[in-house]
Amino acid sequence: MASVEEVILTLPYFGNIDHYAQLLSTDAWIDVHEHYQKQSCRNRMYLCDAQGRFSLTAPVLHKSGEKETLKEIRLSAKEDWQSNHWKAIKSAYGASPFLMYYEMELKTFFSQDFELLIDLNQAAHEMICGFLKCPIPLRFSESYIESTYGEDHRGRYKHHFLECETYIQVFTDRQPFFPGLSVLDLILCIGPEALPYLINHTFSS
Repeated sequence: MASVEEVILTLPYFGNIDHYAQLLSTDAWIDVHEHYQKQSCRNRMYLCDAQGRFSLTAPVLHKSGEKETLKEIRLSAKEDWQSNHWKAIKSAYGASPFLMYYEMELKTFFSQDFELLIDLNQAAHEMICGFLKCPIPLRFSESYIESTYGEDHRGRYKHHFLECETYIQVFTDRQPFFPGLSVLDLILCIGPEALPYLINHTFSS
């Protein structure tokens, strides 16, 4: 039986800070049998550059009007989006203190072809764990999770940006702090301090 400490999460594309803090501190399940939701963290990450917050979206082949599970969603191969994502990250974080340490792995990641969104997101998660130097095993559900005694965060990241403790971002000298960004922003900005930051992260609603 589920416990009150249990948290149900989705599997995002380079999940945000709150997502990784949850994975590190709670009894979390990843529901890969949930219905895919458009315009959400499942195929979209948020970063920031000199102009402010921006998003990078992995294009998917989603059948309009039909309900598909997250694990069934296929990626589109009609455009070179991987290359565009890498160029955007390199442009936005070229002046960050730690891009040089992770550049080769990121470049290699964005040169790969993935057929399914779930495979892309799992590979992104594994790379993030490597950057954090902390293995975070994912527990996948065997079927759709109808309810839980704990907390259901599958829809939490779609409509708003969660607050978090400030840290020095690349353009802190010219614009306000942007909360709710991908954990990739945190890693490229503070490097090895990212893991203790996540462990000490205080959740906000």
